[in-house]
Amino acid sequence: MRTAVRRPLPPSRALLAAGALLTLTATLAAGCGGGATSSGGSGGSGESKVVVAETAGMPTAFLQYGIKKGFFEGLTVEVQSGQGGAASIPAVVSGDAQFAGSNAVSVLLAGGKGLPIKIVAPGSFATDDLERDYSSVMVRDDGSIDSLKDLEGKTVAVNTLDNINDLTLMKLLDDAGADSSKVNLIEVPFPEMAAALRTGKVDATNPIEPFVSQSLAEGARIIGSPFSGTRRNLQVGCFVTTEQFLQQNPETVERFRAGLSRTAKDIAEHPDAFREFLPGAADIEPELAEEMVLPAWQTSIDRESLQLLADLMVKYKIAQGRPPVAELLEGTKQ
Repeated sequence: MRTAVRRPLPPSRALLAAGALLTLTATLAAGCGGGATSSGGSGGSGESKVVVAETAGMPTAFLQYGIKKGFFEGLTVEVQSGQGGAASIPAVVSGDAQFAGSNAVSVLLAGGKGLPIKIVAPGSFATDDLERDYSSVMVRDDGSIDSLKDLEGKTVAVNTLDNINDLTLMKLLDDAGADSSKVNLIEVPFPEMAAALRTGKVDATNPIEPFVSQSLAEGARIIGSPFSGTRRNLQVGCFVTTEQFLQQNPETVERFRAGLSRTAKDIAEHPDAFREFLPGAADIEPELAEEMVLPAWQTSIDRESLQLLADLMVKYKIAQGRPPVAELLEGTKQ
């Protein structure tokens, strides 16, 4: 069993996590959030207004790019940025949002706990590059650590425990011949990882872009790619809604899904346009936006990725029972 050291959450994150838990508890007690039974109101000109809870940074920028390009036809889309699945999924279940973007592991955990959600579209994907993906294991370039096996007995920073980042990291370690149970994992927010590595507070970090490029600029090295190393083109993210909203607003769901698909295709065909959009949308320095590895976005859910993640969640004891992948996709046309 791995040795995991949790760094105490700052007050703002602790309050957020507590609020998310309270929302989940209240929603489950009520059965299902009443606000999720409507299309979210009128956005004017006959359009339906929907609120999407999404992680701040590049995930939010993806949606904003599609909105700017006019890809969400028939919808007025409002994006609420937050810390990720811990807050976005409760927002959907309570009816405060109609859709939520989240990493796949948080979605599978929520489904396994009986929350009434359905996966309606894919989010981001890993690339097929095993040496340089948008998620990386970073070490100082001082010769103290040369390989993943050298991380045994060391401390590695991940943004959140029991999530897709530490899950794929543990698989990468074990696949490389290391014993993941002998690696200490601690929570450090992505923006603080470069400093934690530079000052020696941790021996390695597992950031995503743009923080990978930030660490590279400070002299760090990449020794592994957890997402693509787990599976080339691994599906990392999902968009979810509630069962009620899916059943009662199928046209709205189709319009939202179509907008996501058009956005994904446009970025795949015009990545430079998206890079130019990032500095204003995600507070990323223009130089980093030009150099960083972009996630891949695809138009179809990869069931094999979700099945693999579900199996790994059981293996590494992130989930007590196997998450219900088929049930989460049932009736979603995916």
